[in-house]
Amino acid sequence: MNQTIEQTNQTTSKTKEQILLDWQEKQRLSNLILSKATEILDKGERKAVVTYANETQKIVRLGRTGDGDPLIMLQGSHHKGTYLANSTDITDIRPIKKRDTDPAIKWEKQVKKLVKMLETSGLWGNVLAELQQALRIGYDTLKKAYDAERQHNASDSYEVAKAKKVEQVRAICPQLIVRRDGKDYIDTSIIWHYLDLRVKKMYFGKYENARRLAEITTALRNNTGRVFQVTAGYDVSFQYNPELRKAWYSEEYRNCGNGYYWLVLNNTHALFCEKD
Repeated sequence: MNQTIEQTNQTTSKTKEQILLDWQEKQRLSNLILSKATEILDKGERKAVVTYANETQKIVRLGRTGDGDPLIMLQGSHHKGTYLANSTDITDIRPIKKRDTDPAIKWEKQVKKLVKMLETSGLWGNVLAELQQALRIGYDTLKKAYDAERQHNASDSYEVAKAKKVEQVRAICPQLIVRRDGKDYIDTSIIWHYLDLRVKKMYFGKYENARRLAEITTALRNNTGRVFQVTAGYDVSFQYNPELRKAWYSEEYRNCGNGYYWLVLNNTHALFCEKD
C-alpha cells in the first residue's frame, strides 16, 4: 500500500515537472515568435508567413497595438487584429522572401515575358533575337558592360576613349563586341535598350479603345496593313507593316509631332523605344 502511494506521488511529481517543462517551452517559443514578428515590423514589412502546429502555412498581415504589441490583422481590416501572443498554435513566423525585389530576377522575368509575346505575335524578329541574346548574357553582365561603356576619362581623345571602352567591354563579355568594316565596336543596341525595359498597354481613349484593339487583333491575325490615329490626351497613332512584320505605337503631344514612341509587341502591349 505504501509502495503504491509512493509510486503515485512519483508519477504526479513527474507529471507536474512535464507540465512545467511544456509551459516553459511554449513560453520560449512564444517569445521567439514575438521577437521575430517585432523584427519584421521594425524593418517596415507588413506581410509574413506563419507556420502552424499542423505544419500548414499562411501569409498574414502584421500590425501593432498602440503599445507596440504585434498583431495579426483581420482580413480586410486596417485597424483590427488578434494578439500574436495569444496565437498558441503558431510554431514559426518569417518574412516573405521578396525574390522579385532583386533587379536581376525582375529583369529576367520581364525579358522572358517579352520573348514569349514576340514569339506568339511574330513581330519584330530582330528585337526578339536581341532579347534572346540579352537573356543569354544575363543582367549582371549587361549592367557591368553598360557601366564600362558609359565611363569617360576627360583626358582621353574620342578615339582613345572609344578603343579603351571596346577592350573593357570585351573583357566583360566578348559577345557584346561586333566587327564592322574591319573595326571592332560595342553592340550598344543591346546594352542601351534592354537593361531598362518599359512596357505598357496601348490606349486609344475611353470610347475608342475596345474597337481599336479589336482592329489591331484582326490586322495581326490576317496579316493586313493598318494605320490610324486618334486623340486620347495625346495624338495616338498605330501602324502595322505586314511585309516587315513590324508595328509601331506612338503618343505625341497634341499638334506637336513630338512625344513617346513604342514598338508593338502584340495586339495589346508595346515596348518603349524613345522619347523625341
